[in-house]
Amino acid sequence: MLKIYIDESGSLTEANHHPGQHYFNVGMIIVRNDERFIKRHRQFIKQYKQDIIKQHQKSKYKNMFYKHGKFKELKGSSLDLDFKLKYLNYMHTKEEVDYAIIKVSNLDVDPRFFKNNAQSFNFIIKLALIELAKLKNYHVEDLHIDIDNQNIRFEKHELLEDYLTMELVLGEKVYNNIEVEYYESHKNIGVQAADILANTYFGTIGQNGKYREAIDQLIDDKKIILEFLYPQHK
Repeated sequence: MLKIYIDESGSLTEANHHPGQHYFNVGMIIVRNDERFIKRHRQFIKQYKQDIIKQHQKSKYKNMFYKHGKFKELKGSSLDLDFKLKYLNYMHTKEEVDYAIIKVSNLDVDPRFFKNNAQSFNFIIKLALIELAKLKNYHVEDLHIDIDNQNIRFEKHELLEDYLTMELVLGEKVYNNIEVEYYESHKNIGVQAADILANTYFGTIGQNGKYREAIDQLIDDKKIILEFLYPQHK
């Protein structure tokens, strides 16, 4: 079974009405061996616990530890670029873990795209999954997706599992079976990893060239295997 963890950064919104929200991106962590992936994450937390505490203390969000001091979760918004890269490089293992990115340009999509954000979100996930299948020969795979439950905040939410099953299992037959579950990020290690990836990529959208250089290096190292742009070439 193939496991994919998903989280997003930014908003699907008409950019002309919301300055500063020109882009929306999704981070995807693709895992072949979930047990080893989770174990590796826990090893990272143990090994870098003191560094994580320092990151938490200097962050304006203060959202990685509970008030009584117990560790809660890793949050991309509370980590600096170097530490996010340390985590992403640590967690990547050849043949077992890959990264993928979706970037939506709110400025360039048809305005009708925003009429139902849930459907639009499901649509871009479908397109990316098709591209991943082409790249990695994932055809006839059982696919399990864990996704941050903040994505169900969209009004008139349409279940992603039903949509992907109809489109990619019964329709184009790209995958054998698809299951989707929603989690609070502090209860799901993979969703935390996807948050860090999405947050790192979102940094490229501003004027910080270091973030773009970091993403390009992850692509050159074949750790990010897909940077999917929607609309294409935007």
